[in-house]
Amino acid sequence: MEHFEGTLQTILIFAVLLSTILISWVVIRWAKGPAAKNRDLPKLKFRQFRALYYLNPESWTLGELTATYEGVGEFRFSYLGEIRYGFFKKEVIHQRKNRAKADQIEKLLLKINADIAKEKQKSNRYYQESAEILSNVNRKKPEDGR
Repeated sequence: MEHFEGTLQTILIFAVLLSTILISWVVIRWAKGPAAKNRDLPKLKFRQFRALYYLNPESWTLGELTATYEGVGEFRFSYLGEIRYGFFKKEVIHQRKNRAKADQIEKLLLKINADIAKEKQKSNRYYQESAEILSNVNRKKPEDGR
């Protein structure tokens, strides 16, 4: 039983030490990190920003830790908002890349459809020409047989 209590104490000490290091890292990052220069900017809640962003995404410029609305200025987020914003920004970039790929495929399909239409016109023209030739051959055949 004493061995179990000693192991439990060791785990507890390790957990407290780890959480102290983690909390210290968060506080230092917040106090001296890239966000420190943005403290003078007005703060938006991330949920507010996301709702406003989807109203008119073209008017927003997504920075590293801040977002800028065209003609208004730059806005910052809380520490947790910065984390959410980072994930949001990655998703927006991913969506833009996928949209660009989809647009490129759409252009390809439009070009291919145009090529198919041209080939169909050629085919119809060849069909009409061959039908005229056959009808001319059929008209000339009885006269040649006499």
